[in-house]
Amino acid sequence: MNKQLQIFQYNVNRSRDTVMAQFLRDPEVLRADIIAIQEPWRNPYSDTTHHPAYGSHQLLYPTADNTGDRRARVALYISRKINSRAWKHTVYSADCQELELHLHGRKLRIFTIYNPGPWDTDRTGTVDLLNRVVPSRGITSSSATSTSTTRYGPNGTPATTQPQPARPLRRTMTPTIQP
Repeated sequence: MNKQLQIFQYNVNRSRDTVMAQFLRDPEVLRADIIAIQEPWRNPYSDTTHHPAYGSHQLLYPTADNTGDRRARVALYISRKINSRAWKHTVYSADCQELELHLHGRKLRIFTIYNPGPWDTDRTGTVDLLNRVVPSRGITSSSATSTSTTRYGPNGTPATTQPQPARPLRRTMTPTIQP
């Protein structure tokens, strides 16, 4: 049996009140299983970001301890309807994190990355890092703002997509991964 997994992705450009707060209060967005945010607003008083969806989603935000005191440029919100024993969160850097889901006897790895543009003085090797941690087999979905690399199927053939638009991106997936 396949169940659709709904994912929303948005680069909020560090804007809490104008963009992020409105986005995370949208009823359609809150029905999503996973919400991936790039360039989240950073709370100046504690190592976290804006989280108005506490009742429906758990925030997965890389802390300074995970990122070598760098400001995280990615955040994930996972629906509380998904059992916390069915997923694992891994932080690779301030710009790359993974959510590994185990649903219906299958595994799906979802990465959210921020890939700085050539104008950014704080460039990181996000795409190189992603290429090292993404396996050459299986289905993996990644969302990014500047570059997004997605690998499909058992042959691991990469498909690079164009930069994401400056509006929310909605993805509905029906994973068909080998058990």
